[in-house]
Amino acid sequence: MPDPAAIESQREAYSRSLEHQLERGNLSLQEQHKARKQQLYNAAQQRKQALILQVEQQIRLEEMALDEQTNKAMLGLKKAALDQRAALDQQAAGLTLEYQQRKMQEEFAATQAEIHRQYMESNLKLQNEVNMHHSGAFIPPLAISGHPYGTAGPAVATPQPQGATIPQGVLHNASLQPHSRRG
Repeated sequence: MPDPAAIESQREAYSRSLEHQLERGNLSLQEQHKARKQQLYNAAQQRKQALILQVEQQIRLEEMALDEQTNKAMLGLKKAALDQRAALDQQAAGLTLEYQQRKMQEEFAATQAEIHRQYMESNLKLQNEVNMHHSGAFIPPLAISGHPYGTAGPAVATPQPQGATIPQGVLHNASLQPHSRRG
């Protein structure tokens, strides 16, 4: 049987061995714990990166869809604006043409009225001159009736009443040449 000093020496050796094993066990557990934490952290980081990538891809797809929708809306807006501008241009061109036509008609009517007024003035003046120079002389009916050709119209042979004299500027039966127009 071992003596108490040997027992004490064995107990101390065994106790140191236990402490040493406990220390190594603690260190091993701490290293395992640290390694597992690192694995968890790495796995979480990988999942975060995967999720971030997935979310970024989803955002890009949604942005592309939004861009396409906006582009379609802008094209529709541009087309509507172009259609309205074309309709406006067409309406303006039609109104401008109508204005020009009316203006030309008004100018034509005014010119015709001025020509008619000048003709009537000239005709009246000629008639007055003829009447003043040849009072009592025969004036053919066509010359005083306001015929469109006036007194310088086509030659008409009119029989002369007996005893009447032919005024100057009126055609004589024997001479069918037009006289000069005064004015």
